[in-house]
Amino acid sequence: MSILKHEYNRYAARRELLTKTPIAAILIGSLFLVAPPFGASRDPGFLHGTILIFWADSERVIVGADSKVSGPQFSDVRARKIIKLSDHDLFAYSGGAAGFILPSGQIAFRATDLAHSAFEQLRSQPRSNERIIAVASRWGELVKKNLDPLLVLVKKNSLPGYIGLGGFAGLDGAGNPSLYYVRIDVTTPDRGPPFVTPEKPTKWPIDPTEPYLSSEGGAYGGFNEFLAAMTPRAQSANAKFGRSLTNKPRDDWEAYRLAFGIETALSWYKSYSGVGGAVDVAVLERGHKVRWIQRKQRCYSRENCCD
Repeated sequence: MSILKHEYNRYAARRELLTKTPIAAILIGSLFLVAPPFGASRDPGFLHGTILIFWADSERVIVGADSKVSGPQFSDVRARKIIKLSDHDLFAYSGGAAGFILPSGQIAFRATDLAHSAFEQLRSQPRSNERIIAVASRWGELVKKNLDPLLVLVKKNSLPGYIGLGGFAGLDGAGNPSLYYVRIDVTTPDRGPPFVTPEKPTKWPIDPTEPYLSSEGGAYGGFNEFLAAMTPRAQSANAKFGRSLTNKPRDDWEAYRLAFGIETALSWYKSYSGVGGAVDVAVLERGHKVRWIQRKQRCYSRENCCD
């Protein structure tokens, strides 16, 4: 029996038990869901990882992210959402593309593992934009291959239309940096099972005058507020950031701004359960290797610690 079928059978049995159990027993059982005993099941679902910010121009790509990954009865603030695929290639993810947790608590797949796999399949190709695009496309295919069979474990009405993205940065043959991201959507038809739809890789920036790739709402809104510097607290934070640049290399100021902006957003949204932990920031510059501006020393798994 496959792991997926075994997990589905366990989850289906648990769902049936709950529908036939008196309310008092359900309440007692819910206490065990907070700290499940050995062999207990949990609700399956996506692992989420946010906040992720990209900055890119013709000279460099900057990537910053927090360290929190969460899911059904799972939370960790030591995840590494930015990883090196090679000296000249990196990957980062956000949202439900982080992975998927099974009813047993086993993690079915991780975005970082799939990124390593996609890159290794194409590592022998010469460095080029075409290789970056191919790796990004292959990652989207692997997410779909791994996630499509798991969607049957999630209630249809709880499936989001968009679950996250993966970003791939690398140098082409001339040493120029490029950034492409793949958005992962979920289609839920009226009839038939839901399925994942990876979009084609999109190059960033689309508009050279707007180098930041961010989002809206939550901690992203805090990051955007910091950049705009229109509110009193954002102006105060920017003044503090300016003072922090003493003795820092001018070429890295934008990277430090990105890091400071994420950290500021996290401090403003401490009560928001979707973000937290230390902030990692990596830079890939024209003709140079991936370089860490700041990086946590601990993470929650060997896989996410690997370069």
